[in-house]
Amino acid sequence: MSMPVAGGYTEIKFANFEALRGTGSLVGAAYMLLLSMADKETGIVGESKRITRKMLSELIGSGENEDRVTDGELRVALKELERRKLVERIVRPDRLCFRMLDV
Repeated sequence: MSMPVAGGYTEIKFANFEALRGTGSLVGAAYMLLLSMADKETGIVGESKRITRKMLSELIGSGENEDRVTDGELRVALKELERRKLVERIVRPDRLCFRMLDV
């Protein structure tokens, strides 16, 4: 299954799509954004190109006050992706990194 994201299309496996069911739009948007940024060979996000929660929040939100994503909301969304085994946090002292997983 292909999903449109900024700059083109990103493939998402049906099982991963099903794992997102019921999570809400923020969790889905966070997943699609991370997936689109992942290194295609390693599935890792944030290692070669640094990412921050602020950057992710700005990319997900439209900039309108009612659509802005707070740091707390983003933290909860990222934890939900981890709980559903869609991403794995890679602990790095100097950066935010994730490994994209297949369900």
